[in-house]
Amino acid sequence: MWQKISTELYYTYTVVAEQKEVDVINAELESTLNKLESEKERLSDEEYIKVYARGEFHLVKEGEQVFLLPRIGGSEDPSVDEN
Repeated sequence: MWQKISTELYYTYTVVAEQKEVDVINAELESTLNKLESEKERLSDEEYIKVYARGEFHLVKEGEQVFLLPRIGGSEDPSVDEN
């Protein structure tokens, strides 16, 4: 009888521990989903896409000149993101 009770307690403890792990993973996935949905909304805005492309891919408008300045207290390489 005690063996049956201890076995059931072990399985219950195991299930509770696994549920906690699943809850943590679920919370991480929810956070990722919210970030992706937010980014999806921003990507539907043409102005955001222009700003993003100019900043991320260093795109320029026709006839525009770009001056790369060193970051204060940071890397001299502008492609290095320090955030």
